[in-house]
Amino acid sequence: MKNMKLDIHAELMKKYRQVPKWWFAILLVGSIALSLLISFVYKEQVQLPWWGMIFAFALAWVVTLPIGVIQATTNQPGYDIIAQFIFGCPSWETHSQFTLQDLWSNQHSSCSLLLI
Repeated sequence: MKNMKLDIHAELMKKYRQVPKWWFAILLVGSIALSLLISFVYKEQVQLPWWGMIFAFALAWVVTLPIGVIQATTNQPGYDIIAQFIFGCPSWETHSQFTLQDLWSNQHSSCSLLLI
């Protein structure tokens, strides 16, 4: 990596110091504490209990890496793919049931149009 030629943006960024990691940790802890405080103080307006807020933090922490991998490899947002994994893909039985319902409704719609 030392012999690699840097692009113009990387050359310009070498002028600045790296941000310390503890800044990110302070921002993370501060935002979690502030959102939990808001969920306790403004219960009626927020309508999300404290445990729901913690669940949202945990879910975001768990799915960030898979979404990043999907985005990096396929160049498509991975939110829908992860949501299908979390909430379950539609099973074949329900899919075939909906297909039969669509065929049945299409058949009766066609028949009613022929009678007119």
